[in-house]
Amino acid sequence: MIDGFFRVPVIKLKQPDLTWRPEMWIVQAGLLFAFWLITSGIVYDMINEPPAVGATDGPGGRKVPQGVMDRMNGQYFIEGLTGGFYYTMGATGTVLGHHSLNAPWTLKKRCLALGVGLALIVLAKVGTSMFWSIKMPGYRPTIF
Repeated sequence: MIDGFFRVPVIKLKQPDLTWRPEMWIVQAGLLFAFWLITSGIVYDMINEPPAVGATDGPGGRKVPQGVMDRMNGQYFIEGLTGGFYYTMGATGTVLGHHSLNAPWTLKKRCLALGVGLALIVLAKVGTSMFWSIKMPGYRPTIF
């Protein structure tokens, strides 16, 4: 009686064709996007559901938009995306600088890639330092 009740159905499944592989730039762009989402605090945003921006009292008692939350253990949605953008910009500059050192490019292209990579790293450092000085007004980091 139990044998007739539990019968495995006959299903003809076709094995998927695994010969296609995504190109290198697609994988790298996907990983960079995932890095940006993780460093932006998307998990925090999904759990706590903060507002995109806040508001504070401005001159004359009017409400003025506020992009950076004034408490340390919280963030607005835009604040997280901005911080993640700075971290991703620095990581992109690091990867570009690394690729410029041993890529099969001409000397001019390698110098250009290295310069752009260094510029991205410097912009990320300056932007992150400015971001932290807005988040914590008493904190004044050195630029380098």
